[in-house]
Amino acid sequence: MADEPMTRDQSTESLHASIRRLAQLFASRRVAARLADVAGTDLSQQGIAMVRVLLRERELPIAELALMARMDLGAVSRQLRVMEAAGIVTRKEAPSDRRVALVRLTRSGKALAQRIRRIELDQLGRVFTDWDTADLDRLADLLGRMVDDLAGTEFRRP
Repeated sequence: MADEPMTRDQSTESLHASIRRLAQLFASRRVAARLADVAGTDLSQQGIAMVRVLLRERELPIAELALMARMDLGAVSRQLRVMEAAGIVTRKEAPSDRRVALVRLTRSGKALAQRIRRIELDQLGRVFTDWDTADLDRLADLLGRMVDDLAGTEFRRP
């Protein structure tokens, strides 16, 4: 007997479970530690999140870095001290407001961030080796749409 299609509620439950599994995977300290090991760094999970943001944005005020990395300002400040000591980031005063510190990757910090990105893209490339390019494009579109819709939909009591 052929499998019957799921109901909308069953599909929603299945999707919810998959999203949670994906979120746990991305939030795993073990996974972050393995990535750091392969990249040849001892950066923490939070440090990796910060270098990803700085690679993309180049230079940011500390508060904006915290917001974009989805981290507490205190945690960002602690990580910055470690990362500065390791020569990964540098801070300077904002020309428009000397009270604001701007953070950017150093040359070696940029090389590290690029190495982390290459490792992550290599892993995805291997995951999707047998996937058709059209399927990858469709998945990227659907995931983007889902993230946008989730970000724009508030929780409510059912």
